[in-house]
Amino acid sequence: FKPLGISSWRITSAIITGLSAKESIVSVIEILIGDATALKAIMTSFQAFCLLLFILLYMPCVATFAAVRKELHSTPLAIGYMVLQTIVAYIVATSVYQIGSLFI
Repeated sequence: FKPLGISSWRITSAIITGLSAKESIVSVIEILIGDATALKAIMTSFQAFCLLLFILLYMPCVATFAAVRKELHSTPLAIGYMVLQTIVAYIVATSVYQIGSLFI
């Protein structure tokens, strides 16, 4: 996640836990990092914006995956859909970070 501007393993771990439920990302960040002062030491507001952009676009929770799989009647198609969403999220957030870093 370094091209995205995320260099802390704590943030990456929180993203992974977001696969169970996206709202858990905030709690995991709070548990692993602590207060807002420590978070500001780890990332800038622009990096936080890019992180939020990635979280907004990447694969929804496992329950959504199950619903998509049921609607598509195909596990491989559902996996492909979720992988595609995650790749698009990574490309968009990384592009925003890399282009924005040129101006900030």
